[in-house]
Amino acid sequence: MKINKMCAVIKPKYNVKTLPEHLFYHHTKSTKQQPWDIFIMFSTKGKKDRGLLVCRKTTTQFRDDYEGKTLCVDNILAIPQYMGLGSKILEFAKNYSKKSGCNGYMILKADSSFTPDKIPHLFYRKKNFTTLNKKNDKKWMNS
Repeated sequence: MKINKMCAVIKPKYNVKTLPEHLFYHHTKSTKQQPWDIFIMFSTKGKKDRGLLVCRKTTTQFRDDYEGKTLCVDNILAIPQYMGLGSKILEFAKNYSKKSGCNGYMILKADSSFTPDKIPHLFYRKKNFTTLNKKNDKKWMNS
């Protein structure tokens, strides 16, 4: 007796999602004063790209026209430098500021004590950051 066999191949339908080029790992460190949000950025493509964002939320009023929460960025580190990673970290910080109740408001510290020949203010100015001093804003806008 012969048995006819039918085989049907059913391909499941699913959406293939790819990982973004960089992911952020979130860690919170609490001190007596307030919690710090620490984000570690790493590459999903096998590169050695990495970065660090240290920030905290504050209600200190920095502007006369805004009284809500502000995200204070205390440290940004991108390795390797000058490859666009700092921009990605800043973009992530802006989105985190919106999602965490800071309405997109951010303030950061920028100094050149470790790299006196490379002033970070020009980079932040390109990213639409300003100083709290109008004279310094004019100075950086003209450079």
